[in-house]
Amino acid sequence: MRRLPPLNALRALEAAGRHASFTRAAEELHVTPGAISRQIKHLEETFGLTLFERKAGALVATSRCLEYTRALSDAFQRVENATGKLLNFERDRELNLSCSMTFALRWLVPRLPDFHALHPEWLMRMTAALPPPRLIDGSDVDAFIQLNDGSQTDLEYEHLITNELVPVCSPALLAAGEALSQPSDLARFPLLHSLLRPSHWPDWLAAVGATDVDASAGNFHGSSALAYQAAIEGLGVAMGQVAFVLDDIKAGRLVTPFRIIVADNENFNFIWGPQGRTRKVEELHGWIMKQAADHKVAVQQATSDYERISKSDG
Repeated sequence: MRRLPPLNALRALEAAGRHASFTRAAEELHVTPGAISRQIKHLEETFGLTLFERKAGALVATSRCLEYTRALSDAFQRVENATGKLLNFERDRELNLSCSMTFALRWLVPRLPDFHALHPEWLMRMTAALPPPRLIDGSDVDAFIQLNDGSQTDLEYEHLITNELVPVCSPALLAAGEALSQPSDLARFPLLHSLLRPSHWPDWLAAVGATDVDASAGNFHGSSALAYQAAIEGLGVAMGQVAFVLDDIKAGRLVTPFRIIVADNENFNFIWGPQGRTRKVEELHGWIMKQAADHKVAVQQATSDYERISKSDG
């Protein structure tokens, strides 16, 4: 392979030829005119050719230099165009999803290896949950998964997972001796709250009629995921979202002292981003809906003997 001149020298020559000025070339490349002069002198020595001649006190490109700089301009333009296509291709491969940290950690991420195996062409980019999306937001997020009733967005959405609530705690907490046989017994235990879901404990207690339990008592955590981990460590009783604690219940890390599930008025929805039904979003949507359907079956099997009531029943 033939050795090419240094790229910086070629850029200096192309700019000097295009502007017919070392000074303007230096301004474009953010260097000094002296640096441009040295680069061109280096090329003249390399090529054994005179590229610029001094005429009437000014440096003028030779005809062969002008022909070469025009070819360089075309080449640099092709490189710029190819780079733009490359970067756009990489951006097109990105699949930007917005969801809550708890949803990502406890439901989505454990399932993602399957998605990546089926669709290795997409590069998943997950961000923390954003405010309810609107069509006019101009967001570059391709899809959202949010807990809401659907009224907070004018974007297209579809129900993904029913949000159901059930108290959970560590088996060790129950083994410590304090009785926890009916909801009113919760008054003797620390309640573990999520600052992001402050209504969950009051809603569940109201639905089951446990009006003697202070729904605001206990410890507050920055997310449901933190509250669940605190429950696993035996620090109290957390209000579990069934979708997020089912695996811990199956593994014995958490138990449900009461077999009463309260259905929330809000559900997890899949929301198409402002770009709509693009191919990558449709592939994510199809996959995640299948995962949600399988999850629904698993929940039904694991909680078939639980009583289910809605918030409005309480």
